[in-house]
Amino acid sequence: MEYFDFGINMAFALIIISTLASVIYGVINWNKDGYVKPPEFVKEWNKTEKEIEDEL
Repeated sequence: MEYFDFGINMAFALIIISTLASVIYGVINWNKDGYVKPPEFVKEWNKTEKEIEDEL
């Protein structure tokens, strides 16, 4: 019986490495501000849309 298969062991290693990398990334970026300021054209669009809705 063969106990070492390179492909299987590499798959297990990559699963563990990717899981650890994901956890570390999540811990580092846990409380970062997710708000992105909208561009000016979006603000103008929303203002125009509100004016149109008010007229209706």
